[in-house]
Parts: sequence; structure tokens; C-alpha cells
Amino acid sequence: MGTIELRISVAPEHYDAIVAELETSAVGFLTGSDALHAFMPAEAWSDDHTQSLLAWLHERKWEVDINTSFHPDTNWNEKWEATIQPIRAGQFLIRPTWSEPVEDADVPHELIVDPKMSFGTGYHQSTRLVLRLLTEAIEPGDTVLDVGAGTGILSIAACRLGADHCIAVDIDPNAVENAPENARLNECEQQIDVRKGSMDVVSESGFDVILANINRNVLLDLMPQFAEASAPGARLILAGLLKRDKDVITDRANECGYTIDEIRSENEWIGLRLRLQERA
Repeated sequence: MGTIELRISVAPEHYDAIVAELETSAVGFLTGSDALHAFMPAEAWSDDHTQSLLAWLHERKWEVDINTSFHPDTNWNEKWEATIQPIRAGQFLIRPTWSEPVEDADVPHELIVDPKMSFGTGYHQSTRLVLRLLTEAIEPGDTVLDVGAGTGILSIAACRLGADHCIAVDIDPNAVENAPENARLNECEQQIDVRKGSMDVVSESGFDVILANINRNVLLDLMPQFAEASAPGARLILAGLLKRDKDVITDRANECGYTIDEIRSENEWIGLRLRLQERA
């Protein structure tokens, strides 16, 4: 059916917020110095969608322009891969399979990913924020639940830091196929159990750490379930959040029995590490 290309001319500091808004609809993104290019399935995108996106952008008072064009069937995954290169995040270096090893990287842990369009390449601030917060959250022997696992990069990172076992869930069938492949690349496939779904496919409880890099509304809905599935004193890391989400997220966390250990930010994005209070 082909692909609709949206050439979104906007300041680069807004790219990540737009990617987060469109990521469930798009088949890929390319970034340039003067525009973000989003590629949408032609059968699922219309002029009305473009106008709705423009209205969303104008609400934020950003100077923006959108041009659309049609492309016949194209291997966007191949084009997208060419834009992904090794990137550092705290104690981790995320390296795609098609990139050569980085000499003198001076980081303790290398994570190898073949992302295949799944979320979790290290190029989004929210992924990097979780990786930075994770270092202080994992203790040897921990059991981990990774909700919205994408490439599985966070589960892999947790295992590298000493976690004993991870359950990784995602509603995207591409992620469910991709995450085990990446676990094998990093020689931790025996520690990571990948499942299709969300909290509905997790019957286990007593998790020491829960990771959730999703979005504000989903996190607000799932936080009570996170608390129920956690061990006393468990750590919770949340991301996929903008700075304006901080108050509503922290209020919900307090309602569910969490206290805040740390908040980190990068540009417009924030990540939180919380701890579940001991139940009376």
C-alpha cells in the first residue's frame, strides 16, 4: 500500500516529544538538522490525521510546518538502521549489531541490540534515563519485571547488573519476537522470559524491581498493579514521561505507597526511581 512521509519542520529539541506522540502509528523515523521525517502506513493515515497532528503541535505554540508525500513500498527498516549508531547511557554502551565494536569505550557494560524497529535503541531520552537509574536499583539476585519491554534492552541491562531473572512483557508482537533475539545476542536468554501482553500475563508477584518505560496514562493506570506485584521495599523505575507529568505521577505514586528515591531529567523528559514502603 505504500507509505506517507511527513516532513515535520520544527526545532530539533521537539523531535523526541513528537516521536513519542507518533510512535504507535509510525513505521519509522529519520532525523535531519531541519526536520523530523515520520513514515506512516498509507492505508492508516489521512489528511484528517495530519490536521490533528498540526493542531496538537500548535497547542504547544511551536513554530512548525508539515509537508506530506507518498512513497511506494520501501524498506524503511534498512534506511532507519543506517541512522542508529553506538550510544552511551551511564554505565552502558548500546551498540547495534551492524556497528563495529567501539575501541576504548571506557564503559563497564556493552549491550548489543538488533532493534528491528522496536522501542529501545538508546536513542530516546527515556531509555537512557532508565539505564542511568537502573544502576542504583539492581541488587544481586533480584527478580525484575519489565513492562513495555521493546527490544528487551532494559531486561538485558538488569541481568548485566546482577539480576537473577526478568519477565519482559510487551503488547507489540514485533517486540515479543525481537526481545528474545537480543537476549540471545547478549547471552542472557536463560534469564529473560518474554511474553506478549501487559500485567494480564503476569501471575507472579514479589518482584524486587519493576521497570516501565511507557507513557503517563498507562503508568497511572498500572501503578496499583505494580505495587501489588512487588516485594516489600521494591524499587520501581518509571519513564516515558515529560516534565509536566511529574506532579500527577508523583501524586499517584504516593497513593500507591511509593516514595521517591531519585528523579532525573534529559531535555523535556524525566525518569523516576521509587521505593515501595513497607506495608503495616
